[in-house]
Amino acid sequence: DLHSFPTRRSSDLFVRNIYTSINLIERSKVPFVFELYPGGSFALGQSQSDRMLRRVLNSPCFTKVIVTQDITREYLIKNKLCRPDQIVSIFGVVTPWDLLKTIPQINESSNGSTLKVCFAAMRYTLDGRDKGYDVFVDVIKILAQKHNIEFHVAGKFDKYTIPLNELSERVTFHGILSNDNLHKMMKEMDIIVSPNINNIIQPGAFDGFPTATCTEAGLNGVLIMCTDPLELNNGRFKNRQEIEIVPHDAKIIAKRIEFYDRNREALRNVIRNQYERKIGRAHV
Repeated sequence: DLHSFPTRRSSDLFVRNIYTSINLIERSKVPFVFELYPGGSFALGQSQSDRMLRRVLNSPCFTKVIVTQDITREYLIKNKLCRPDQIVSIFGVVTPWDLLKTIPQINESSNGSTLKVCFAAMRYTLDGRDKGYDVFVDVIKILAQKHNIEFHVAGKFDKYTIPLNELSERVTFHGILSNDNLHKMMKEMDIIVSPNINNIIQPGAFDGFPTATCTEAGLNGVLIMCTDPLELNNGRFKNRQEIEIVPHDAKIIAKRIEFYDRNREALRNVIRNQYERKIGRAHV
């Protein structure tokens, strides 16, 4: 809330947000901390992104920057954009405290019963390729013959984004959801597929690991099945024990979904371990 700057400290998710507000912040003489999350015009090795960062990080009102990925911290230090003591590292995503207190209700379904698989992301490109929507569509095509699997999509996607033809009947498109409605949807899901890839929106662009939407899903008892093209996990979560890290490959992703469809107890075990590791343990 721009009108609240004179009376409270502010926090922004993307460099673009804080950059467009920096003049007002300085006129109000408000010390600020901001979160430098992947996306929002932040791209590695790009001059425009660096220019915005230097403007913000050189502000006399700047106090701290929260980074959520090791690669972000290393980039700031390597390029001397700010001092190491000005950086606070909170891996993954800063998560609201009320969401961290949520106790997930893990689906107790048996092998062969309905498995709910979802894709959820904002769409920044024509076909959602940066988020891996094209890969998810291919997964649907591969698993179309398995009628016990439901497919759900949240975000600005519909049956025309990538034509599904007759398969569109197999997919529930939820559109753009409010935080509360996304929370409700995730409580009904079993697996979220997030096959995102870097360098699509622009060179140096990348997503966080796991994405904020995946964190929301994980804290609601959904198995996170995601890519990690820049190896941002860095050994934090054990693959296939506390998370499911997959390549940007529809065939392999489909095989892993089929595995969990046949092995519901294995699915539940990974979800339990995932939650106990507190996939979004940082909070505000």
